[in-house]
Amino acid sequence: MRKRVVLFLFPVLLAAGCTFIDPLPGSEKVVVAKPDHVAYCVRLGQTKVNVLDKAGFIERDPAKIRADLELLARNSAVEMGGDTLVAATPISEGSQTFTVYRCRR
Repeated sequence: MRKRVVLFLFPVLLAAGCTFIDPLPGSEKVVVAKPDHVAYCVRLGQTKVNVLDKAGFIERDPAKIRADLELLARNSAVEMGGDTLVAATPISEGSQTFTVYRCRR
Protein backbone atom coordinates (compact mmCIF):
# COMPACT_ATOMS: atom_id res chain seq x y z
CA MET A 1 0.00 0.00 0.00
CA ARG A 2 2.75 2.46 0.96
CA LYS A 3 4.56 1.81 -2.33
CA ARG A 4 1.41 2.71 -4.29
CA VAL A 5 1.04 6.00 -2.42
CA VAL A 6 4.67 6.91 -3.16
CA LEU A 7 4.28 5.96 -6.81
CA PHE A 8 1.15 8.12 -7.03
CA LEU A 9 2.57 11.13 -5.19
CA PHE A 10 5.93 11.28 -6.97
CA PRO A 11 4.53 12.43 -10.35
CA VAL A 12 2.19 14.88 -8.61
CA LEU A 13 5.04 16.43 -6.64
CA LEU A 14 7.21 16.54 -9.74
CA ALA A 15 4.46 18.27 -11.72
CA ALA A 16 3.85 20.77 -8.91
CA GLY A 17 7.36 22.13 -9.17
CA CYS A 18 8.09 21.85 -12.86
CA THR A 19 6.56 23.62 -15.79
CA PHE A 20 8.18 23.95 -19.15
CA ILE A 21 7.39 27.08 -21.13
CA ASP A 22 9.60 27.88 -24.06
CA PRO A 23 10.28 31.61 -24.42
CA LEU A 24 9.82 32.99 -27.91
CA PRO A 25 12.72 34.88 -29.49
CA GLY A 26 12.45 38.49 -28.33
CA SER A 27 10.34 37.72 -25.25
CA GLU A 28 13.30 38.51 -22.98
CA LYS A 29 13.11 42.13 -24.21
CA VAL A 30 9.46 42.60 -23.22
CA VAL A 31 9.14 44.80 -20.12
CA VAL A 32 6.52 44.44 -17.39
CA ALA A 33 5.67 48.04 -16.46
CA LYS A 34 3.40 50.03 -14.18
CA PRO A 35 0.29 51.69 -15.67
CA ASP A 36 1.77 55.19 -15.39
CA HIS A 37 4.77 54.17 -17.52
CA VAL A 38 2.75 53.56 -20.70
CA ALA A 39 1.14 56.96 -21.17
CA TYR A 40 2.86 57.53 -24.53
CA CYS A 41 2.65 53.96 -25.78
CA VAL A 42 0.31 52.37 -28.31
CA ARG A 43 -2.15 49.92 -26.75
CA LEU A 44 -2.29 46.75 -28.86
CA GLY A 45 -4.80 44.71 -26.85
CA GLN A 46 -5.00 42.27 -23.99
CA THR A 47 -3.90 38.73 -23.37
CA LYS A 48 -5.20 36.35 -20.73
CA VAL A 49 -2.73 33.69 -19.68
CA ASN A 50 -3.23 30.59 -17.53
CA VAL A 51 -1.06 28.06 -15.72
CA LEU A 52 -1.79 25.33 -13.23
CA ASP A 53 -1.86 26.73 -9.71
CA LYS A 54 -2.16 23.25 -8.19
CA ALA A 55 -1.02 19.77 -9.04
CA GLY A 56 -3.67 17.59 -7.50
CA PHE A 57 -4.07 18.91 -3.99
CA ILE A 58 -0.59 20.49 -3.86
CA GLU A 59 -0.40 24.23 -4.45
CA ARG A 60 2.44 25.61 -6.56
CA ASP A 61 4.81 28.29 -5.33
CA PRO A 62 3.22 31.73 -5.99
CA ALA A 63 6.54 33.13 -7.27
CA LYS A 64 6.77 30.33 -9.86
CA ILE A 65 3.17 30.92 -10.90
CA ARG A 66 3.87 34.65 -11.34
CA ALA A 67 7.04 33.95 -13.36
CA ASP A 68 5.24 31.46 -15.63
CA LEU A 69 2.34 33.86 -16.21
CA GLU A 70 4.74 36.68 -17.09
CA LEU A 71 6.64 34.44 -19.51
CA LEU A 72 3.42 33.42 -21.25
CA ALA A 73 2.34 37.07 -21.41
CA ARG A 74 5.74 38.07 -22.84
CA ASN A 75 5.32 35.39 -25.52
CA SER A 76 1.88 36.80 -26.33
CA ALA A 77 3.28 40.34 -26.49
CA VAL A 78 5.90 39.21 -29.02
CA GLU A 79 3.19 37.57 -31.13
CA MET A 80 1.16 40.82 -31.00
CA GLY A 81 4.15 43.03 -31.88
CA GLY A 82 4.36 44.51 -28.40
CA ASP A 83 7.29 45.27 -26.16
CA THR A 84 5.62 46.23 -22.87
CA LEU A 85 3.07 44.59 -20.56
CA VAL A 86 0.94 45.96 -17.75
CA ALA A 87 -0.93 43.62 -15.42
CA ALA A 88 -4.64 44.37 -15.91
CA THR A 89 -5.84 41.96 -13.21
CA PRO A 90 -4.34 40.30 -10.17
CA ILE A 91 -3.44 36.61 -10.31
CA SER A 92 -6.48 34.46 -9.59
CA GLU A 93 -6.48 30.66 -9.69
CA GLY A 94 -3.49 30.55 -12.03
CA SER A 95 -4.89 33.14 -14.43
CA GLN A 96 -4.01 36.76 -15.17
CA THR A 97 -4.82 39.35 -17.82
CA PHE A 98 -2.19 41.73 -19.19
CA THR A 99 -2.50 44.75 -21.49
CA VAL A 100 0.03 44.72 -24.32
CA TYR A 101 1.68 47.93 -25.54
CA ARG A 102 4.25 48.99 -28.12
CA CYS A 103 6.36 51.70 -26.52
CA ARG A 104 9.66 51.62 -28.42
CA ARG A 105 9.82 53.05 -31.87
